[in-house]
Amino acid sequence: MLTLAIVIYIFFATSPIGIDKRKTNKYNFIVCIIGVIGCIVASMYSYFTTGKSVDSAWWPVAAFFLSIIVFTVTIIAGGFYRNFVHFSKQNGK
Repeated sequence: MLTLAIVIYIFFATSPIGIDKRKTNKYNFIVCIIGVIGCIVASMYSYFTTGKSVDSAWWPVAAFFLSIIVFTVTIIAGGFYRNFVHFSKQNGK
């Protein structure tokens, strides 16, 4: 959980400087929404694969850890894309 908080902090703290704040905030919000949607999909996957089996009591635990991984990977990929592809031409790199 601490890792997730650190990744979210780094994601918002490393927004490109010199770019309109509304554009970067909109991009950051969209990436977070995509991450939340990924968490919902991961939880549904965990429920449908584990929730109806012998290990049905463990599906919330699996969903939790899978959601942390999905959200972290989404935030990291969105940050790299934001800094090195999407806003790099506008920042003069």
